[in-house]
Amino acid sequence: MSEEKKRSEVNPFLINNPILIVNQRENKTFYSKEDELITVPQKYIADQSFATKIYNIKGFEDQLFDLSGTELKMFIYICFHLRTNGDYLELKPDTMMNILNIKSSTTFRNSREKLVSLDIIAKKGKRRNIYWVNPHKVFCGNRPKKIKEFYGKEYSRYPVKKTK
Repeated sequence: MSEEKKRSEVNPFLINNPILIVNQRENKTFYSKEDELITVPQKYIADQSFATKIYNIKGFEDQLFDLSGTELKMFIYICFHLRTNGDYLELKPDTMMNILNIKSSTTFRNSREKLVSLDIIAKKGKRRNIYWVNPHKVFCGNRPKKIKEFYGKEYSRYPVKKTK
């Protein structure tokens, strides 16, 4: 009976299909008080599957709930096709129209422009069908690490502490 109770308290989606994890190793480097460089190996576990995160920023939930069916399908397509630690992707009209079952190129363009108007995506220069994805709203990977390493410290910062 106690085994049944324990099992009933487990998320049923995990019972026959556990989350796969992997061991990760990373070296953390810092300076001691004496200005000596110290490297400490660290181990941690991580999810084997990659995940795209949708960030809960003010107003974004309302924007998503206001999307039409086609616009929402396009957003989901972006979430699934965003590369790990990538912040842009190619939105090929023919491919997307086929996958998302969009019959009209006008509907495709209007849906894409709606995502642009909501600052979810933005055209990447003059490159055809290449769009930036707003990392404040959607990101796949380690967002702080990617932004800091690729774009520099000025594009990521710690929150300003409020004073009393």
